[in-house]
Amino acid sequence: MRTFLDREQVVDLICEQQERLYSVMDARLDDRAQETLFQQSFRCSLAPVEKGRIEIHLLFLRCVFVPDELPDPKRFRFSVLDVSWMASQNIRFLKKIEQQGEMQTSPEADAISFRTIIKRDAQAKKNFKKWSGSIRKMIQKVVRSKLIENPQRIAEIITRDAFWDCIISQTGLHPAYNDQGYMDQELVAQELLVDWQGKVVGRDVPRHPLGWDLRKLCQGFSRYLVLPQLRERFMWQFIPEGERQKLNHMATAPWHIGWYELNGIPVMSGIRSAETRPSGYGSALLRDLSQPNRLEDLLSVAPYEITVPLLCYGIFSVIKPFLPDYPARISVNDSFSSVMKRQKEMIFLSLTGPHSQALANLFYGAFVDYGEGERAGEKEAKKRLRQLQSRVHDGVVILDEEFKNLQTFRNRAMLRDACIVLTNSAFEENQFEIRLSSDAFDPQCCSPAMQQVFPRVLIAFVDWFWEEYVWRREEKVQEALGCIAGQAHKLYQRWRQLFAGEKESQIPNKLRRLSDSPAGNWSELNDVIKLYTDQLEEIIEKDAGDQRCNTRKKEAALKWVSDFSKQAREEAKEYRLTADTSFANDFFHFSSIRKQYSRKWANLQIALCVFLKFRETHSEYARISLPEPWEAYLQEGSKVSEKTYEQLFFGYLSQELEAGRVISFRTYRTADCSGWYDGAKELFYLPYPDYYSDFRNWATEQGWMDLPSQRVFQKQLAEKGFLLLADNHSKSGYKRADHRMVVDPYSDTKPKVSVIKVRPDLTELSVAAQSIIQKLGAQKVPRRRDALKEK
Repeated sequence: MRTFLDREQVVDLICEQQERLYSVMDARLDDRAQETLFQQSFRCSLAPVEKGRIEIHLLFLRCVFVPDELPDPKRFRFSVLDVSWMASQNIRFLKKIEQQGEMQTSPEADAISFRTIIKRDAQAKKNFKKWSGSIRKMIQKVVRSKLIENPQRIAEIITRDAFWDCIISQTGLHPAYNDQGYMDQELVAQELLVDWQGKVVGRDVPRHPLGWDLRKLCQGFSRYLVLPQLRERFMWQFIPEGERQKLNHMATAPWHIGWYELNGIPVMSGIRSAETRPSGYGSALLRDLSQPNRLEDLLSVAPYEITVPLLCYGIFSVIKPFLPDYPARISVNDSFSSVMKRQKEMIFLSLTGPHSQALANLFYGAFVDYGEGERAGEKEAKKRLRQLQSRVHDGVVILDEEFKNLQTFRNRAMLRDACIVLTNSAFEENQFEIRLSSDAFDPQCCSPAMQQVFPRVLIAFVDWFWEEYVWRREEKVQEALGCIAGQAHKLYQRWRQLFAGEKESQIPNKLRRLSDSPAGNWSELNDVIKLYTDQLEEIIEKDAGDQRCNTRKKEAALKWVSDFSKQAREEAKEYRLTADTSFANDFFHFSSIRKQYSRKWANLQIALCVFLKFRETHSEYARISLPEPWEAYLQEGSKVSEKTYEQLFFGYLSQELEAGRVISFRTYRTADCSGWYDGAKELFYLPYPDYYSDFRNWATEQGWMDLPSQRVFQKQLAEKGFLLLADNHSKSGYKRADHRMVVDPYSDTKPKVSVIKVRPDLTELSVAAQSIIQKLGAQKVPRRRDALKEK
């Protein structure tokens, strides 16, 4: 990396950065997101030095280097262009530093180093940050406005002395003079390599921006790297020299393929987005996107009983980190007992027959194919293949070794993150292995164009999956933040009414701005809750002051803040539980699927369930039709229901009626009672929430395919008028599914129970069930207290 740059180089680098920024901003970002991103790519830093002199640094973030592994934000390195100028300011403008200067009576008092004072005195540091903050913001505003107008022109202006003279005069600073009394007008431009904590890596620099400004710039910018288009333009891989030698003739090491977390949000590495623009980020799976969709042809190269499981296994390999009960990451660094336990949850796929290797390469060869060409038979090529396989974390690797023992295979080959396809296994079938035959496959189908089909599907699928599942799951955090912000604002209004009698008060900016915090995960949400708590306590302390008459009001308000903090954290936990369980189960349906299938086939059914959702939003895949439903081609599959969920539910009610487990309303319960029928209102009352588990168990026993979560199921019933909702008396208009009522004969000791009220379509019930309903409705049952008076 270049140390010092001349003025022409500075102009070129600033223009290059702005060009890349504008290319990102043109890609589906709203105005607010564009403005925020632009602000995060540039920052001004005022760095104090000796004798009252200050370095003015303009910092431009050029790119982000990631290590040769799955990216980890804490190991990022940031390339920052630093353009600096020297100014001066009397340090006595800082109150705390002025006190330090009064201790010294010598003329050299001004020679006290700013950095020394603000490091050894917390109050001095606070005063300096407050004093310099307004100047820094003023400079940032001037530079950003000019960058927006004309990046090329501002890049040239920054390198001119007149620009810096103007900035210095506008901000109340003064020109700096060196020891000989001459004006110090040297422009210093340098490239800095900065780590996650804002420290300059690798070398000493003559002018050093403040660490917290570098940290704010780097960490603030990295928050927006969750945007694929930003990663493509600004993320680059840093490859140590030793690794370059290992990879021999490769121009750059291929990216690791897998999911990693970026500020709490999962992001896929190693797969280029579906845009045709060339990119330096992630070129592992696809080099040519111009080929038409031929998934139907790919599925036809062998019987669907073979190709559909292969497709589902590839989909499963990239969604497995999001399934809560599957060990997506397993390492040799884990304890032996932990590895042995987790291995029992892992599945793998085996292909048998003479064409197993060709069929595996047709589907999964792209995970380790980087366009190097075939060098079969060479020892070096096999070594390189092992290196490439180690870079696959969420994907599939193909192993052609002959393993005669299952445990040997596990110990030697399964200690990896990627899913495995064996093409030469020799051990007996087992409960962890999905074994398919390649006998009916014609290896002549392995044309270069056909080998691009599955990677093309996979790239489109990953883009869709991130939008539909990953990003929407993170939206739950912002939803929780909005609820917590509303509570904090109400608490402030309550305090102002108690303290000053104000019925309605304007929310302070410092409190209102917290609702815009970019909380991307649940940990960051807890940090925002703490900020709300601190701000509210600070406001209360400031308003109440030290006056004794306000003591009781202050104590009461601080108790409100403490209760708010506890309640907010509890609500955050509830939101997280909903996001991690209910939302995930609604998307994957893994709870019901795992009850219907053995573990190895359940994983493929989950992948197929997600893939079919993907097909619904992509017309080029939605038109593909198979002779039978897709699920029928996965072995050990049960029959697929052509009925709606409501029809299945009415079938369940019919069975319960025929079995005598539904009794009349306000009659004595039987031991196996599962519900009540109210003939007067023609309603069924089923116990809440237990009714749904009984219904789901019945459906599983009958072999029906899949059911949604209870919440989604109730919503569908309510939308079609079969489920009556109860008014929750909330401002949001929310209505709940359960009702509290007495279903037993009247007695002072009979409590209310929670039930749902169902008004079914009687024509959908069986003939026998309809006959039983008529008998139940004809029964005369006392409903009121007066009817039970003794005669």
